[in-house]
Amino acid sequence: MFGHTTCKQASCANLAVHLNDFCFAHIKDKDAYLKELGAFIKANESFRGLNLCGIPFNGIDFSGKTMRFCNLARGEFAGCNFTNSTWYMVFAEFSTFRECDFSHSHMKWTVLSGSVLKDCGFLESDIVRSAFVGAETNNAKFNNSDLYSTRFINAKLHNTEIMDCNILLTHFEHSRLDQVDFKYSNLAEAYFDKGVATSVRSPNMNAYAERFISSVRREALDNFIILNEKQLRNILLQYIHYYNSMRPHQGIRQKIPDGYTSQTMGIVVSVPVLSGLHHHYTRVA
Repeated sequence: MFGHTTCKQASCANLAVHLNDFCFAHIKDKDAYLKELGAFIKANESFRGLNLCGIPFNGIDFSGKTMRFCNLARGEFAGCNFTNSTWYMVFAEFSTFRECDFSHSHMKWTVLSGSVLKDCGFLESDIVRSAFVGAETNNAKFNNSDLYSTRFINAKLHNTEIMDCNILLTHFEHSRLDQVDFKYSNLAEAYFDKGVATSVRSPNMNAYAERFISSVRREALDNFIILNEKQLRNILLQYIHYYNSMRPHQGIRQKIPDGYTSQTMGIVVSVPVLSGLHHHYTRVA
């Protein structure tokens, strides 16, 4: 797929990078090599089978260029322009992209898994059947893009915009989504984590919910004949207010979730709750 020439450095098993007999780590004059590589990229519009693994690119213009079966893994890209570029089966896993622009780009079967993308834009792009598995994004924008069947599994997406995108069959399972905006995107057609169904007669699998439901039934619903939904809603609203604002809780040392201010002045009066099923005592002047 890529060039398969092994680095000529003794005991090194890495592949030699394009235009050189060594891997980038063993090139002696790295500045001269980067200058030669930059001129090569500038002079060509299409690339196939290049091994550019582990190379740092700073401010390189890849706009409008086509890359097929190329290896960009473990690279560092800063301020590079990839607008209107085409990537077909490009492998750029575990790379770092900072302040790079991929707007109007076309990617298919491309791998950026494990990569870090900070302050990058993928606006109005086609990113189809590609992989961002385990990638980290920060201040990235994919707005108005086609992300059909692309995988963001186990990714960490922070402050990322995926607005008005096609995310049909796009996978976000096991991902950490922090301030991610999916506005106008077809969320119902993407894959997200699904809750784990609790087993029958296994209350410890969802202990907090089971405990609350038990309290609602024992302290409220079991004492009424429910005739309609309106009555049920009214009872639940009253009970929730009582539960959070008046009722002591053993789990928090007989305190009240919403807090309580001790009163020392006034007459003690009883306030009926749920038609007198419970009572709350307070002081009034």
